[in-house]
Amino acid sequence: MKPKHMKTYPKVTIMIPTYNQEDYIGEAIESSLNQDYPNLEVIVSDDFSKDKTGIIAKKYETDTRFRYFRNARNLGRVGNYHHTLYDLATGEWVINLDGDDFYTDNRYISRLMKYVSSDPKIVCCHALHGFSQNIKDLAIKCIAKDTYILDGVEYFKNLFHGAYFSHQGALYKRELALKDGKCYTYSGIQSDFHGVIRYSVLGHVVVTIDDAYFWRIHGNNETFSQNNLAKYKSERLCQYLIIEDLPENSLTDYEKKQWLIYGKQSAKRQYIIDCLCLSPSMASLSKGICNYRFKWSYNVILIKTMLRVMGFNIKI
Repeated sequence: MKPKHMKTYPKVTIMIPTYNQEDYIGEAIESSLNQDYPNLEVIVSDDFSKDKTGIIAKKYETDTRFRYFRNARNLGRVGNYHHTLYDLATGEWVINLDGDDFYTDNRYISRLMKYVSSDPKIVCCHALHGFSQNIKDLAIKCIAKDTYILDGVEYFKNLFHGAYFSHQGALYKRELALKDGKCYTYSGIQSDFHGVIRYSVLGHVVVTIDDAYFWRIHGNNETFSQNNLAKYKSERLCQYLIIEDLPENSLTDYEKKQWLIYGKQSAKRQYIIDCLCLSPSMASLSKGICNYRFKWSYNVILIKTMLRVMGFNIKI
């Protein structure tokens, strides 16, 4: 017989895909096992690491909530995501934490599960560092401070108007992925965005301002592995695939067209920001000035880029 709390609290799987992350994997595992949610599964899927990642991870196997798996061969980043979700996870709800990231609050999962349990129509919870007033205006209901329930279709349609997306902040029902079969099938840099965001249109979503996760920035981040133009092209391709792979009849043809128009604008803005921040030069500065926006944060980036081009050692 299952303990009472197992029946009361749906199981949540924290998926930790990892590869050669011996310097970080311990913190990722510990921050997951320190979560106070009572029905938790923590899975590490080691993608055939060549360093001590596996040795470090196995130290936590004495905790019955923890399971370690090592792939027989290297599946690649997206392949390992897919394998972890479809073949290893058993939770009713799932959330991803890359092996080089960690949680900063042990109540994080409990908080998100409290939100999703407030409405049976909820299929996803998106914990973000912030969102615009436009998203608040779309809310069906406010259920906590900076926490709102939205119709999933409306949320999806307004993604590029201040909703944003975070892989570490996306908690969703695993059955959606099992039925769909397309999560983590796009091999581009935004495989997580393509995989998860589409499920929003299948019900209600929760959006909340909650930064209880830490995205560690270092030289091996996939986000910084491509040049700026390649990332822009990858993002645009991802947007088209998202629309192509949406559940049938979730959006009208006109709404799909509008979403792609807004998506292109968003991708272009990010491309300009990446050029200014990651590749400061006269060329990127020229792009920034030609695509000038009346926004305080953009002006700061533009000025700092200008100073860096002039030879000043300033962080952007």
